[in-house]
Amino acid sequence: MTAAEQFQARIDSDGLQTSMRWLNQQVPYRFTAIFRFDGDMLRNVCLVDKLNSEITRCDDQPITESYCIYINHTRKKFGSGSV
Repeated sequence: MTAAEQFQARIDSDGLQTSMRWLNQQVPYRFTAIFRFDGDMLRNVCLVDKLNSEITRCDDQPITESYCIYINHTRKKFGSGSV
C-alpha cells in the first residue's frame, strides 16, 4: 500500500486531523498543512504542529506570500525540477 493509500485509509477511518498527525510523523518538518485555493487567497483547511498539538489552523494568507504561488501557476508539485 502506498503512503497516499495509507493516508486515505486513515482519513476514512480516523478523520482528517488524526490522519494529518500521522502524516506529520512521517516527515522531519514541524508543520504539515492543507490549504484550499480561493482566488488570490490560501484558505487553511487543517494544520499540524509537531511541537504544539493544540494548534490546528493558521491564518489564511495571500498566495503571493507563499510558495504555493508556484503550484497555483504551474499546477505541478513543488520540488526540485518543478519550477
